[in-house]
Amino acid sequence: MAKTLVFLFLLLLPFQGWSYLFLKDRMANGRAGDYIVTAQKKMLTLWSIREKDNQKVLIEEISVPAQLLELDEGGWKKWVKDGAPDHSTWLLYAIELKTGKLQGLYSYTHKCWCDVDNANNFLTTLMNLGFTEMPVNQRRRARNRLGYWNPPVIFEGQEIPDVHLDHFEARWPRDRSELAEKWVDIYLPPVDSPYPSYFPYWLQVIGALAEAKIRIVDSGAGLQSPAKIAWSKPQTQ
Repeated sequence: MAKTLVFLFLLLLPFQGWSYLFLKDRMANGRAGDYIVTAQKKMLTLWSIREKDNQKVLIEEISVPAQLLELDEGGWKKWVKDGAPDHSTWLLYAIELKTGKLQGLYSYTHKCWCDVDNANNFLTTLMNLGFTEMPVNQRRRARNRLGYWNPPVIFEGQEIPDVHLDHFEARWPRDRSELAEKWVDIYLPPVDSPYPSYFPYWLQVIGALAEAKIRIVDSGAGLQSPAKIAWSKPQTQ
């Protein structure tokens, strides 16, 4: 009897107190018009929720070289409304919320549907990673009055002070990409925060030849896209 109890204890042990965070689950709380703007090297990329229902979410990705970007008083919303001048790519992702699977990929730049099988799967892979929360004492130290390093939170062009972000990490799958088996750190606002808790405000890849960092330079709500498209595409088997 004792051996049986020990066996059951060992069987259940890995699952006790162990839970994963999936961005696809948090995305279920997303709202149309929410957006973030990321900076990586010399490229700025705006990610926004175009539409969302109980089954899928449509996410737009618009990239522009930083040296070509000119924002007026209307900021990112006005830039997108004006057709995103000087953008290099403009894509629409259709993602199934339950599975995080990419259902369709449309290029506004080339005005055509793209081959999903050959598409860059960074976004959907990220949404399906099982992240674990890291304790505060394992963060990178920095001199601030919070006592730990915390990425800045910028919303509608204004830096918001004293916003605590939760730190999570996961290991990228062995998918033959440059990120294969690398550790990925992300920082997210809590779910009860007034700021989008499903877009990382900081993403860093550990273990690459040169650590890749993606930082958020702005975020906001109420963005409207002028791009016209009907959600209809040939169904694949």
